Amino acid sequence: NGMVPTESGRYLYENSLSLLEQFDELTVGLRQIQDRDRKLKIGFACGVLHVFPFQKLEEYIQHNEIILQWEEASNQEIMHQVQQGTMDMGFVIGQTADQKLWSLELLSRKMNVIAYEGHPFYGRASLSVGELREERLITLNERYYSYHSFLQRCRDFGFTPNIVARTMESQIIYEFCRQKIGLGIDADIHRDRAMMEGLHLVGLYDSFPWKVSMI
Repeated sequence: NGMVPTESGRYLYENSLSLLEQFDELTVGLRQIQDRDRKLKIGFACGVLHVFPFQKLEEYIQHNEIILQWEEASNQEIMHQVQQGTMDMGFVIGQTADQKLWSLELLSRKMNVIAYEGHPFYGRASLSVGELREERLITLNERYYSYHSFLQRCRDFGFTPNIVARTMESQIIYEFCRQKIGLGIDADIHRDRAMMEGLHLVGLYDSFPWKVSMI
């Protein structure tokens, strides 16, 4: 508008920019310190959210004015973050051997074989892991603790299971079973009757149980 800064004005402007940036950083840093005690970062191992009462957690968070951050990852990733202190707490499958971590078992479910109609195991009340030696099997994939624990249990019986399909979604296990691609292996945590249509759940009495622990 026809005005120009003086030499002093230019000097003040050029040298105040860094000060203003530092002031902004200080403001953000103070806000982070104030918010730190109100933040809660939680990790859920893959599969845990099927049984976790998330609505109850939301009610607790709102009542106590806590800022919630959460993520879903593999068992090992959640344990690692809690060990490193980058996550406040985790809900994992199984128990941790780390003596520095506090752990509390919250839930335990058995593992099932999902059999389709017409298969010799359809209608059985229970099975041993050893009886699956020659069967085509469908499981969750390597991101899930249940996959690794089932693999180890089969090795305890002296064989490597014939896993023909691995998936991230439990529903796909049931769908593939209905197509008679193989027998499914999954934890007893689903209550959707539509998933069970045409299928029968057979308990694996000597497999590792599916346990949720808070760490």
